[in-house]
Amino acid sequence: TKDRTVGMESLPFNYSPTYLGYCKTSYAFAGKKLFSQATVSLLSNYVGAMESFWDDNKAQVDKQHNNGRLGAKTAAYVNLGANVHVDDLVMPGLYINIHAKNLTGQSMQSPTTPEVSWATKYLVSTGQQLYISVGYKF
Repeated sequence: TKDRTVGMESLPFNYSPTYLGYCKTSYAFAGKKLFSQATVSLLSNYVGAMESFWDDNKAQVDKQHNNGRLGAKTAAYVNLGANVHVDDLVMPGLYINIHAKNLTGQSMQSPTTPEVSWATKYLVSTGQQLYISVGYKF
């Protein structure tokens, strides 16, 4: 992505990583007694480094360093996750879904925006997460 604003053409675009990648692999199999079908998935996404918002007012004040960024450049990261979904668990219609995010505990950074300019470097995203849902299809 290129910024075509006059005077901004040479600056890296705000909030835009150079590379983004997403990979999902899954395997489904039939059960016999406890469930009818289960699916196991592994998820991965790559987000490249990103620049924070460029503020012209800050650039005017910091002419010595020519730095108008509100925050620091964020580091690239890889996020790994997994999902297990089981249908007809114990009885027809009952299902369970278990989803885990950020299995490696990787620090995921988001660039500073004008709304959170108090974050002088970057924002840190949530850490490891586990979601468990149980439902009934009728």
